[in-house]
Amino acid sequence: MKKLFVILSIFTLFICNIIVEQKNFSFRDYFDNGILYTYTKEPIDESSIFLANNYMTINASSQQEVLGESVYFENLELGSAINTLQANIKFTEYLENEQLTIIYAYSNLIPTHKYVNNYKINLQISVANDYIVIGWPLILGSF
Repeated sequence: MKKLFVILSIFTLFICNIIVEQKNFSFRDYFDNGILYTYTKEPIDESSIFLANNYMTINASSQQEVLGESVYFENLELGSAINTLQANIKFTEYLENEQLTIIYAYSNLIPTHKYVNNYKINLQISVANDYIVIGWPLILGSF
């Protein structure tokens, strides 16, 4: 019985270690172009810019907790991006005076979420004439 307990304890520690070491979600794992902005509570490096109670860094990888990311694209196929992120669209807003469409979606790939209009959201997509911005859990920079 003690051997079984020891084996189960070791197995449990092994599984917990794997779960703790799982990689955080990042757009860099799904897209190979675009300008990526990473948002953290502390600066990642000397190029980090303080912005609205967090820091923004361009195209940097971080060992600390990432609060979110926004990536800016030109000529990205919107349907392909939604499929790549396995996103389910919850609702859409149209801002005619700014010629802007904002899509609110949810993806099981992203481990965090916010509630917007009583919908569970973790992906926001802004579509304008020349560019697309995708952010998780929301677009933290500008549209």
